[in-house]
Amino acid sequence: MNTLVETSSNFVAMSVNFKDIFGAFKNIVEGFEGLAKLAK
Repeated sequence: MNTLVETSSNFVAMSVNFKDIFGAFKNIVEGFEGLAKLAK
């Protein structure tokens, strides 16, 4: 059984990882929007 400290640090790591993934996704979307503007 995990200790509370392990569980919370895992949760924090997951949250940070999710934020990174979300940030990367946002960058990709913004990149596509930039390409769409150039294509017009």
